[in-house]
Amino acid sequence: MINLLLYAGCARAGSTWLYGELNGRGDCDLSSIKEYFLFMDGFTLNPDFDKSSFFDHYRKLAENPEIKLLGEMSPSNGFATIEQLKEFATKATLYGFNVRPVIILRDPINQKISETKLDVIAKLSLDSNENMSDTFKRYRQNTSSDVPVTLDNVLTISVPFEYRLLNWEKTIENYRQVFGNIFIGFYETLFTENSMMELCEYLQIPYTDFNFTRVANKLLDVNEFTDEEKQMIYDTIPHCKQNYEYAVENFGNDFIKSIWWTPNK
Repeated sequence: MINLLLYAGCARAGSTWLYGELNGRGDCDLSSIKEYFLFMDGFTLNPDFDKSSFFDHYRKLAENPEIKLLGEMSPSNGFATIEQLKEFATKATLYGFNVRPVIILRDPINQKISETKLDVIAKLSLDSNENMSDTFKRYRQNTSSDVPVTLDNVLTISVPFEYRLLNWEKTIENYRQVFGNIFIGFYETLFTENSMMELCEYLQIPYTDFNFTRVANKLLDVNEFTDEEKQMIYDTIPHCKQNYEYAVENFGNDFIKSIWWTPNK
């Protein structure tokens, strides 16, 4: 069986960089399209691709004898229901794929700021003749850090589903129940040799040099907010507090404090 990386979130946590780095290797094929939005019925940024042909498409990719890892990198996979994951797991086994889920977590406050900034950029760039999905398709690959985002933006803008904050506890529970072993990493430590060595070991591919100086879609936005403003985001936005507390409980208070902003509880 060939391993299939299934990215399960979160958004704004380095998935574009990871896709580019792995897909540029000779032994990995993550397809020419980064995101298929497999579990989002009625939504796609790639209308020419039939989601029902996903496994047939990937089986063809696996025919290359040099390929040791396939992958699908939609952050929205984190919203999949337990029923959807069970169906995916069954089909994957039938097609000879061993699913290796990967979840990268990010400071939920900074993630929320980052996703809001992307939404503001897209709306400023919206063409009157194109819908929001088409705009996101164009601008997710060409973001900029010079667009100001205010606390009011963060608290009031409703971002599209593919950038919403996951309920990490529920997502991790669902993936563990269906697939057993999953890889959980952190955006703040992702771009390091140790982190990528651990990921390569999990994916059962050899470690090679990664370009840690090139971080695609990284928005330099988190320092625009004061501690007081971040506290308000923490107290107001659904899942920010719950996700932070879940991370502290499961990965250790000292570790989380060393990589994330610390709220006044």
